[in-house]
Amino acid sequence: MKKIILVFVCLFFCNADILNHNIDDKTIINLSKECNNGNGAYGSCVEMLEKLKLGCKKNNMNYCGEYGRILNVDFDRREESVSLLYKACKNGRPAYCYELYKFDVYARGNLKRAKEVAQIACENLGQSNEIIKKETCFMSKKIDECIKNTNDINPVKCSIEAMEKYKERENYGRK
Repeated sequence: MKKIILVFVCLFFCNADILNHNIDDKTIINLSKECNNGNGAYGSCVEMLEKLKLGCKKNNMNYCGEYGRILNVDFDRREESVSLLYKACKNGRPAYCYELYKFDVYARGNLKRAKEVAQIACENLGQSNEIIKKETCFMSKKIDECIKNTNDINPVKCSIEAMEKYKERENYGRK
């Protein structure tokens, strides 16, 4: 029953380019496109998710990261996604550190891990991810300041405010 609900949600909410940045398996990319077209191809959604899950079990970190990201972003199965994103992050896939850092600050208040994974992203993201790299470098330092300065403000609130100010300053909401 969970699979049916998961697939139904995917038919309406998954991004069309959900897998294109880290998965080069043409079968999975095609399944993603079929799933995202909303043509009732829910079997494609199930198959795509199962292939990602299987690839993750075989320690393909791109599959773990994408599976975790899809569960987090598209299916609101955030708690389930955490271990997958962390596994990918800690094993050479810093883009997933970024996903986890945002979730840890905004939703979980886990600043210790947010700082850890933001620092990993900062140190390991390449020039193609310059915007994210810049944010994670700034925020890893800012989160540390917020944790140390508990006298003035709640550290989680401090971190969230720092993220919001950073995004405003960097004009993330460009029109």
